[in-house]
Amino acid sequence: MKLKTDIENPSLVNLRDARLKFMLEEMKKSPAVKLQLAGYYAGVANYWKFFDGESKQLLKFKTYEEKQTAEAAFSTWAKGKPEYENLFSDYQKTYDAWRPYTKQRVYLNEGIMGSPLIAFAANLQRLDAAMSKKDATKEDITKAATALKKAWTTFYNSENIASDKNILSFVAQAFYNDVDAAQHPKGFYSWMNTKFGELKNKQCYNLFSDYVFSNTMLLDSVKWNAFISNPDTTSLHKDAAFMVANTFNSNFDNNYKKFFNDFNAQNFALGRTYLKGILEMNKGKKCILTLTLLCAYHLVM
Repeated sequence: MKLKTDIENPSLVNLRDARLKFMLEEMKKSPAVKLQLAGYYAGVANYWKFFDGESKQLLKFKTYEEKQTAEAAFSTWAKGKPEYENLFSDYQKTYDAWRPYTKQRVYLNEGIMGSPLIAFAANLQRLDAAMSKKDATKEDITKAATALKKAWTTFYNSENIASDKNILSFVAQAFYNDVDAAQHPKGFYSWMNTKFGELKNKQCYNLFSDYVFSNTMLLDSVKWNAFISNPDTTSLHKDAAFMVANTFNSNFDNNYKKFFNDFNAQNFALGRTYLKGILEMNKGKKCILTLTLLCAYHLVM
């Protein structure tokens, strides 16, 4: 509960709020852009509204305090029962192990991948993996390329460069400022510093964004069609948008994904034990439904 209200939801809401602002700025300038971005804007706004409202309701109704009361009652009942008496200390260890990396995952998914250009570029990692396999077959590569060719048309028609440039500039700076420096992609921000200037200045991130948009084939139909008709890893790895997507995703996958998978697996296992204990503790009681629903909510969280 605290993970959601203190880290996950506020981070998500703030990042989506910025994306909405940049899109709205461009939508106000042109009816054509308003039509182009309307569906995507609505999707981002709905998700933003849900998590903003969720946090407010959780705090308003003191759900955290209610759960503390319910868990205290369970802990009292669980004393002397080996299967259950250490349940909440195990929960604490599980959350403590994942909490330091929570913000990074949100800033990756809702920040860096909040740029439509970078999000589409991330899809090319599958093609890169197919081409890089030692036993790669032409069929594997063709299959990946064909899927991307279809997806690119949708991306290209919906892409608004002006708003996306601002989004990429903002999220790159937000990741730098808000995520633990030890969790930044190795060498990425030092490269930015060398190439675009002082990292504390917004101008650095604007120049970076301009560079990415000017050095990608994903916004040039001629270059894209030439590449996707005969894809190769050399051309792909030179693409600036792919470089950004691959750098941030690889950083998470190689260094932090294990912690996330462990967190989910342990949380699920502990949730099953907690639900089992709740059912035992309230066997035959009329309040069992309410307590079971509370436990189910714990599992979802």
